[in-house]
Amino acid sequence: MVAYAMVNTAKAFVADVVDWDGTTDYWVPPAGHTMILAEGVFVAAGFTWDGTNFVPPPIGTDGTLMAAALRAQAGK
Repeated sequence: MVAYAMVNTAKAFVADVVDWDGTTDYWVPPAGHTMILAEGVFVAAGFTWDGTNFVPPPIGTDGTLMAAALRAQAGK
């Protein structure tokens, strides 16, 4: 098993990172999501996918992720 980022295709944000073998014999990614191989790179939920690279979310002045940006990506 290797790491895959589950990317929301409509908004290009990473919804989750999962260990998966890449086959759909026993698990199929949710509708509206695509799986991007993320082996050897740091990626987490809330990152965006620019088509080539995973981009971290903005960091607030206090060093935390900006919650408003994450909510906007999730459509909330």
